[in-house]
Amino acid sequence: MLTKETERKDSEPIGPRIKVLRAKLGMTQSRLAELMGVSFVTVSRWENGASVPSPAALATILKAEIDGSAAFGPAQT
Repeated sequence: MLTKETERKDSEPIGPRIKVLRAKLGMTQSRLAELMGVSFVTVSRWENGASVPSPAALATILKAEIDGSAAFGPAQT
């Protein structure tokens, strides 16, 4: 069931959401990039809106918004 919060969040651009997620998890762009299997430049481009994550990367990011660092695999911080 969608709530007003879910609807609002789903309409936000992904770049700022990634930046907020990183801050919440205490991760640098480099650490998130390492966990995602991309370069830190790619994470920077996502955050700045210069590019968007692939569908697989987006799914992991969305999962991390819910599950935290557990979305990246066991014992990831």
